[in-house]
Amino acid sequence: MVGGVRGSVVLLRRDPAEPVHGRRPGIADDLFAVGATFTLLAWAFAYVFTVVQAVAPESLTAAIVPTSPRSWMELLFLSFTTLTSTGLSDVVPVHPFARSVVMLEQVAGVLYIALVITRMVGLSFSRTGGPRRARAPEPPDAHASGRAVPPPVT
Repeated sequence: MVGGVRGSVVLLRRDPAEPVHGRRPGIADDLFAVGATFTLLAWAFAYVFTVVQAVAPESLTAAIVPTSPRSWMELLFLSFTTLTSTGLSDVVPVHPFARSVVMLEQVAGVLYIALVITRMVGLSFSRTGGPRRARAPEPPDAHASGRAVPPPVT
């Protein structure tokens, strides 16, 4: 868990060129941070589902023994499938409170993917110096045509 928190800090730093532990971070550090943060987020929601199950019993049901409390692995599976938006879980929220938590996790998963893509694009631009822009064509030499050239705007 400490490695995941450290990875999250690497992902959210402001200056990507600043050394971490005496060395410059590379893309491997960024990818580790993405995976570690995603895992922490999924585990956090699995713990929230445990609380939901304690507050509202039978709010999460499944095809196998629908009235019994869900196991930790079932809740973790629900969390990962909801966070990744795959929807493969056989655990179904039937209580409005449980459904609202699942909806929050779905939104968090979509926002996390958007954050990761934005951060990775930003880091790649900061490492390469930004996008390469084509230079604008030089204007024709106005002095050669005899026309007056306006003074430069400052």
